[in-house]
Amino acid sequence: MEYCEKGPLKGVILDPTITYSMNTVLTWGIQLFDAIDHMYQKHQLVHRDIKPDNIFVTNEYQLKIGDFGLVKVVGDGTVTGTFGIGTQRYMSPPEMKEDGAQRDVYEQIEKADVSNSHRNDVYSLGLVMWEIIERRTIFTNYED
Repeated sequence: MEYCEKGPLKGVILDPTITYSMNTVLTWGIQLFDAIDHMYQKHQLVHRDIKPDNIFVTNEYQLKIGDFGLVKVVGDGTVTGTFGIGTQRYMSPPEMKEDGAQRDVYEQIEKADVSNSHRNDVYSLGLVMWEIIERRTIFTNYED
């Protein structure tokens, strides 16, 4: 992965001294949705932890998805990383228990619908886009 001088996107979103236009927001959205589409369509990978802390910003304000520790290969069922799946705040409703608690790692693996996994990344990225536009953290009642 290349070095991203500006660090995680979360810092850029929450830094009031950094300004960006709606054109920049649209460009970032295209970059990020293209990236997860490429991961899924070309490599059958789902990230499973899309959040501003795992998206990095270059000096040119290009966005790069990082932290592939929870990536799942959908094609053959291979799972890399077995230490919790995702960040609760950015999980889609199917990844949560009915009471709103996060499923433990074994429940997620056992009950996960593999065909739905890339949709979970899309849901998480939608929440990230909301944070980019609103410049604040979503669902603050959840811990990171």
